[in-house]
Amino acid sequence: MLLTEDYVRKQAGKILELSSSKAAFSGTGQLTTFNQLSQMLNDSVWKGILDKPDGWYLPKDKSEVALILETKNSNVDISGNSASYYEIQKNCRITLDRYDYVIGVLYNGSDIRIFKSNGKSMDEIPNVASLQSKNYYINYFKEKKINVHQIYLLTKQINDALHIKFGIDNLYQRMIFTASALVAKRYGAMLVKGMSYPAMQSEIKSVLNKSLEHDKMQNSKLDLLTTVFDEIKMNISDNQESIDLFIKNITKISDSLNSRNWNGEDVMAIFFNEFNRYKGKSERGQVFTPDHITSLMYRIINVNQDSVVLDAACGSGAFLTKAMANMIKEAGGMETSKATEIKKRQLYGIEKDKTIFALACANMMIHKDGKTNLTQEDTTSQRAKQWIKNISQKRWPVDNVCKKEFYPVNKVLMNPPFEKKYGCLKIVKAVLDNVPMGTDAAFILPDKKLENDSKTLVKSIFKNHSLKKIIKLPEKTFEGVSASIFIFKVGEPQKDKLTENNKEIFTCYIKDDGLETVKNQGRQDIHDKWKAIESYWVTIINRQAGDDTCHWITPDFENMMNLSYPVPKKPLNLTEDDFARTIMNRMLAVDKIDQKVFKESIASQIIYGISEDSVDYVKSVQTINIAAQQFIKINKASWNDVPISNLFDIHPTKHYNLTNKDLMEKDGINPVIVNSAYNEGVGGYTNKDNNEKGNIITFSDTTDANAVFYQGKSFVGYSHVQGMYPKFSHSTENTMLFIATVFRKEALTMGFSYGNKFRRTIAKKMVLKLPTTNDGKELDYNFMDKFIEEIKHISTNRLRLFKNIENH
Repeated sequence: MLLTEDYVRKQAGKILELSSSKAAFSGTGQLTTFNQLSQMLNDSVWKGILDKPDGWYLPKDKSEVALILETKNSNVDISGNSASYYEIQKNCRITLDRYDYVIGVLYNGSDIRIFKSNGKSMDEIPNVASLQSKNYYINYFKEKKINVHQIYLLTKQINDALHIKFGIDNLYQRMIFTASALVAKRYGAMLVKGMSYPAMQSEIKSVLNKSLEHDKMQNSKLDLLTTVFDEIKMNISDNQESIDLFIKNITKISDSLNSRNWNGEDVMAIFFNEFNRYKGKSERGQVFTPDHITSLMYRIINVNQDSVVLDAACGSGAFLTKAMANMIKEAGGMETSKATEIKKRQLYGIEKDKTIFALACANMMIHKDGKTNLTQEDTTSQRAKQWIKNISQKRWPVDNVCKKEFYPVNKVLMNPPFEKKYGCLKIVKAVLDNVPMGTDAAFILPDKKLENDSKTLVKSIFKNHSLKKIIKLPEKTFEGVSASIFIFKVGEPQKDKLTENNKEIFTCYIKDDGLETVKNQGRQDIHDKWKAIESYWVTIINRQAGDDTCHWITPDFENMMNLSYPVPKKPLNLTEDDFARTIMNRMLAVDKIDQKVFKESIASQIIYGISEDSVDYVKSVQTINIAAQQFIKINKASWNDVPISNLFDIHPTKHYNLTNKDLMEKDGINPVIVNSAYNEGVGGYTNKDNNEKGNIITFSDTTDANAVFYQGKSFVGYSHVQGMYPKFSHSTENTMLFIATVFRKEALTMGFSYGNKFRRTIAKKMVLKLPTTNDGKELDYNFMDKFIEEIKHISTNRLRLFKNIENH
């Protein structure tokens, strides 16, 4: 159907929003000349020029950006160097006589060409998909790139001011206060230098309430943001210099984010990285997704502007903000009607933690989108499961923007909490079981999570869903945790119905992401390497071939194997020092000397040398070490593989089902072995009866593989402490110490860590290389006894010298 030029002109004027205001003359028409427009602007720049633009946006301020429109009917070709092309070029040059910056729009109702000129050149903007509001094009001259480094520095100043100058000790309250102020600023709060703290607090709260007023009718839980904000108490509020600095930094961060070049950088993640530097490891329950990993995951499951994305453990909202940025950019920009659709109906999130949920709301509000589609729930609850089902069953009216009647979730991007106590795999199952069939779901999980968790739970997941790909991430991506991206297809069982075999899984390993650690700012792409690296791996993952790390594996659910990237096993590098460490730590524990305190004391004495004799002591220690290395030779040629299951029964130690607080006593005499990698696992003492006999090896399934110890005497067990009970004859102290050392080193070599738990099921499957007699059928007990006895002799001399140093 032919669209007349009059129709196209009116349509373009409406989309471009060409209406006059106090700041500019704007409109459309067929008869208005540049001469007449010049008269309207009260100057004579275009006097006598009779060319007639079809539309115009002409600011009264000559330093602002002007826009000129040229329209044609739908039959007119506007491609190449057509007559219409030369016409828009001419009108842009005329406009440049008055303005420094001009946007030219050429439109025939379907095809669009956009030109940008600063007087020196006339450049065409490529890949224009649809006509947008004039502000979208004007912003081409107002680009402000995100400066992540600057945001880190500004955030550090804010954190220090709130902590030290304002006296907010609770770091989560510092984050909420900062986020709330940033939201308020983005919604027009008047935060100005010289205002008092009560005035600033009142302004932030007032703007928060006003910005949430409409959305709270759809999502009452948004009240949590203002509720948490109200809970914040300042201990000091009269430091005007600090108030002014806070306002200045919030304004700078807001200006930085107000950019068409925003690529979904998660400002809340920057806040967390900065604020979390003050937390101990034991306090960290949240693991936040680096920006470059959210970008990779978006691409490898092919999210696009028509996708509907769910993150059911959304944290600060990193995946949702990244998805929104990419989807809106693909749609043509923030000013497009499709952008409104994306923000309103295509982004959904669930977060259990009240404070983190408030921060996620703030993060979405910073970018003025999608906050009504967040809910505060436990993802494993029935309410949350029903919520997930409901968001795929909502019906929307058909309109000119989107021709679909409803938007079912079809992409899942998630980084659920890794710990089993938070229900990691239960969260995964809850999502997979309740999103529509065919959904692509990408989860970040610890490498061995599927192999180490409940066999029943894992099998129930694969009964209805299939694991398509495993992408192992660089070791430094998450501190202390080796993780991978696991990509599932919902509603497709892993077992092939025809062959009854389990479908193969593609795996690969991104060994290096090009990022480097910046002091106090985490890992950053300071050399701009990631863009090329990401594109390389997107190609590899889509092709499922092309890199020497690529492997195909067949899952084995009976033995819980082949459910992670098959990292080549490192060779066991067992040295004399490993045995010396075992014996020395045991001696310290027997003498009830704290390992950490003792090591720090010795290091201090050696480094600072408060006694003239310190140098002699160090020389003596070095002499003993050299003698040890010369004396002890491990003949590994006669070592052979021995299954752990042949040597030990492994099961949990008996315990009283009490916490540390309830079990430990000041005057206790019986040691309690807990989940610790220090002091031979002794966490304290109790007067309760010993419930475990000595001469066994213990290890913890909640800490790393360093927590392996020989227990010579009776003790009190503790939850999650596993016992290895010898089945072989000659289980002397020396033999047990030898095997415990090899067992610990093998577990560490296998890569088990705090985030990748060393479970009892894994220990039972391990095979140790141990010294055997010549025929390889019997352990060489004689060698192990003599070897450990010599290590004890050397360690006794070392400990005596170290104690002398400490005493001096």
